[in-house]
Amino acid sequence: MDITLTQAQQDLRALAAELADREFRPRASRWDENEEYPEENLAILAKQGFTGITVPEEYGGLGLGAVPAARRGR
Repeated sequence: MDITLTQAQQDLRALAAELADREFRPRASRWDENEEYPEENLAILAKQGFTGITVPEEYGGLGLGAVPAARRGR
């Protein structure tokens, strides 16, 4: 099985890292301390297309497959 990332997948990975650094990491300790679930993150991820990674493009998703979806959770 080839798990080499395409350019689109690499771009998505870079965007995920940027979002984590800019949006999530600065508030992560607060969520942990207060035992909160960061629901606002779902809206941020959805706006950037992360909730449709494996959904085919013809249905409004990114159509990038299971590998980037699995890596997203890292």
